[in-house]
Amino acid sequence: MDTRIHRPQSFVIWLSCLVVLALSAICGTLILRHFHEIEVRESLVRQEEVKRQREIWKWGNSVFAHIEFIRNTALDNISDEEFQKRIVCAMYQIDDWSKCLKRGEYEATQKERVGEYVGIGIFVRPVPLGAEVLDVQPGSPAEHAGLRRKDIITDEIDNDKKIALSGNQKPEDILRGTLGSSVTLSVLRSGKPLSPLTIRPAKTKVVSVDRVERTSEGIGYLHIRFFVRAGETRTSTDMLHAIDELSKKEKLSGLIIDLRGTPGGESTEATAIADMLLTEGVIMHVRNKKGMLPPLYVKPKVHDVVDGAPIVLLVDGDTASAAELLTGALADRVYPRAFVIGESRTYGKGVIQHLVHRPDGDDALITVQEFLTPEGHTVHKKGIIPNMIVKSEEGADAQYAAALLYLKEQRKKEK
Repeated sequence: MDTRIHRPQSFVIWLSCLVVLALSAICGTLILRHFHEIEVRESLVRQEEVKRQREIWKWGNSVFAHIEFIRNTALDNISDEEFQKRIVCAMYQIDDWSKCLKRGEYEATQKERVGEYVGIGIFVRPVPLGAEVLDVQPGSPAEHAGLRRKDIITDEIDNDKKIALSGNQKPEDILRGTLGSSVTLSVLRSGKPLSPLTIRPAKTKVVSVDRVERTSEGIGYLHIRFFVRAGETRTSTDMLHAIDELSKKEKLSGLIIDLRGTPGGESTEATAIADMLLTEGVIMHVRNKKGMLPPLYVKPKVHDVVDGAPIVLLVDGDTASAAELLTGALADRVYPRAFVIGESRTYGKGVIQHLVHRPDGDDALITVQEFLTPEGHTVHKKGIIPNMIVKSEEGADAQYAAALLYLKEQRKKEK
């Protein structure tokens, strides 16, 4: 038999074996490397976990040392349960806007912001000298007594006052009382004291959108007091009703939305109103802990609720949060939908809080998102600068007058 015929076959077989062995060696090496990498990663994770546990242990020892120090030093005894509550709440207060709440407190506060109550009809906020008047309700006892926005209440006597935090924005006080009682206030106006004002509380109805008026030139005006979503009350619904009332007889030639002193409220209501007044494009950009989220867009439509009439927004240093969201959505875009007039930049609160249920059964508000304008500009700690700066004048509403003039000029341009 001629063995030369079988040599090529033997060579192929040996070569195949060598290739298989080589591939096996390579695969084995890769598998071993893979498992080694997994082992290294797991080792790093374990190291990080050990490091974290040590940090927690160190932190716990530090907290325990403080507890022992306070327990041995403070005059009043504090129970371990009370210590725990205070420590937990301190952890939630990670910024100016995050805070602990009792279960149901937030919802109850939202409901208190609207409806009827007995009081003098003002909204105030704490300031070093006392309480600054943010807003005076039209037709209220406070308005009849002559109180104005930016007055400083320095003292109060003989009153039944209930203090309620107005939601998740800046703290405000709502002065309330009982029928038949009276409150005497010491007031500063532009730094000068006024004669003491004695005011009798009366039944007052609080709405989120008020002062709905229409001029003879067909220009509408409304004031958004705050953005609320409580029970059947929606600021967006109140806004729609106000616009329907303003345009009942004839189409509006312009609209003034007053956001001066508006502390904010529910961001979803601000975005709903922005959607009403826009026909396309971005309402806002949102950033959370992980990065940028998809933008919030307008629901495309042919006409907005004022049929394209020019809009002016009035703002001031107390225009905050949801009010700034609405301002940015309408004004800071490629084709601005609104013109902004104010005496200063807005407050600069461009973050959103969510209500969460804590493991212990109570609630908390935690800052979870930051919003940016459609053009991507930051509002938080910066505010929004008006298109036109108009300083306040004693005895006159200079910003409102400037808004009327602007809208009249816009009307002339259209003609």
